Amino acid sequence: TCQIDIIKWPFDTQHCYYHLGAWNENGERQSMIPMNYSMFSEDKSKNTDGQSTTSGIDFSQYKSISEYYVFSEPAETSIEEYACCPGEAWPSIKFKIGLERRYHYYLRNMILPITATTYSSFLTFILPVGSGERVGLGMTCMLVIASIMYISSDIVPVTEESTIFGTLQIGEFMFAVWSLG
Repeated sequence: TCQIDIIKWPFDTQHCYYHLGAWNENGERQSMIPMNYSMFSEDKSKNTDGQSTTSGIDFSQYKSISEYYVFSEPAETSIEEYACCPGEAWPSIKFKIGLERRYHYYLRNMILPITATTYSSFLTFILPVGSGERVGLGMTCMLVIASIMYISSDIVPVTEESTIFGTLQIGEFMFAVWSLG
């Protein structure tokens, strides 16, 4: 199961849990043990040949995607007993897969421009009161922030909860409006 939590979007990490077990054979006829596999490790301190052994999920055939970094934690084995079958052991394996969003695109294309525009809007306090450029600069900054909010609305996930990015957008828009005053 995966409980999607996007409150920290775009700095979020999702965790998915998979519980594998047999439904027709108990522990007398089968055993579930995670398979150890070797994967190349850059850290030569693991052992002499640069190999590290793990019992998580083998991602050697996985094709990397640009939006997420996928990782796995070691598998956990357990033996459970169910009410239907007292005295029988039922082995199972639990896997945990994580998806960590790569946030650099969002930082570079949405967060930094909106933050730089907000800081620019505070230049209106430096300009003389009688200057006609003061209101023009404040309105331009406010419109830039509004346009970034509009363009990013297609990328931001829809949720009833407030995300960090949504709070940042609203706060920076309010600062731009305040700079007009």
